[in-house]
Amino acid sequence: MVKYYYIDAASKQQRGPIAIGDLRRHPIARNTMVWRSGMADWVEAGDVEELRFLFDKNTSEPKQNEQPFDKQPSVKDVAPKRADSYNNPESSSFDDIIQMPKNWLIESILISLFCCSPISIVGVFYAAKVESLYYAKDYAKAQEYANKAKLWALIGLLFIPACYVVLIIFGSMLGLFFF
Repeated sequence: MVKYYYIDAASKQQRGPIAIGDLRRHPIARNTMVWRSGMADWVEAGDVEELRFLFDKNTSEPKQNEQPFDKQPSVKDVAPKRADSYNNPESSSFDDIIQMPKNWLIESILISLFCCSPISIVGVFYAAKVESLYYAKDYAKAQEYANKAKLWALIGLLFIPACYVVLIIFGSMLGLFFF
């Protein structure tokens, strides 16, 4: 049985596996990204010939090919892979999954609020972009922004003690001149 995965437009999360006959019950538009076992990469649903029935009322739904129980696809067959993993048959689909980097958004916001650190707002800016870059498959840029968000969150955390040190030094110098 052919099963598809798709990226939900509202939540930007992967959904599936869903049998081809059940796809009509899901919010799939022509520009929805879909994938199934055997495809090299995610493509728009409107570009997949066997999914035309979702958008064209005159096209009939394809026949479902039932596989015998012992021929059911394994996890390796149904998990989406990166395109370069198809060139190496020994690689596992789980070896190719790129995990989303930690975005440091909550930490940056909490440091901004509780430490009154305006510098950590730069961390909030970078952290807010990590997820969208990851889902756009710009993994290197997502990791770069995650690293920048972490750096600015830490700088924001150190900003307040640094201000106190500067104030103590400045106050000491003023005390020497006036007393």
